[in-house]
Amino acid sequence: MRTIVRNGYELADYQGAYRVSAELSPFERRFVGGLAAMLAPGAEILDWGCGPGVPYDLHLAWSGFRLTGVDICAKHIAAAKRNVPAAAFIEGDFTSHQPPGPVDALVCLYALFHVPREEHSALLARAYRLVKPGGFLLITVGVHRTAGVEIERGWCGATMAWSSFDAETNLRMIAGAGFGVVLSADEADWGSNEHQLWVLAERRGAVP
Repeated sequence: MRTIVRNGYELADYQGAYRVSAELSPFERRFVGGLAAMLAPGAEILDWGCGPGVPYDLHLAWSGFRLTGVDICAKHIAAAKRNVPAAAFIEGDFTSHQPPGPVDALVCLYALFHVPREEHSALLARAYRLVKPGGFLLITVGVHRTAGVEIERGWCGATMAWSSFDAETNLRMIAGAGFGVVLSADEADWGSNEHQLWVLAERRGAVP
């Protein structure tokens, strides 16, 4: 699945199709701006699956946070470095990337569904361990359960792979990992053509 995802993004015009604007939508501002409002100045943020860096990393870097993005696609990393020169970007698989220390917030937008869903629970537990106590997770998760790994041909001119649980299961896994949900909403309810559940959650308690 990872090979399909990497090759798909290298071939696809993802930024041209989905990330043309550097501006956040009103819906996105609720979550990205909400996260920014909860963080101290200069907080450290790790972005799993950062893509080309716009608009989310750009907004967070403009807000004065120290941001590191990780993405499996070399083309995206090159674009992110151009688009957000104030941040650091690393080409690699975020599921195995090890940051030098815990972070104040972990962001994972439109990325978890590119990992087999059998790995999602362990990844959320790993996210918990990477976030400082009282820190935050901003993540998008699926609303509908896929039939295992689903392959889509002709996506932005390439082949892509997806894997997800339904919204209820995803929220249960986020809570089970030790995060308390602060805000969640289905972007489709706000007029988006995307169908992902956005979740802003706080790390609570000791490691489960």
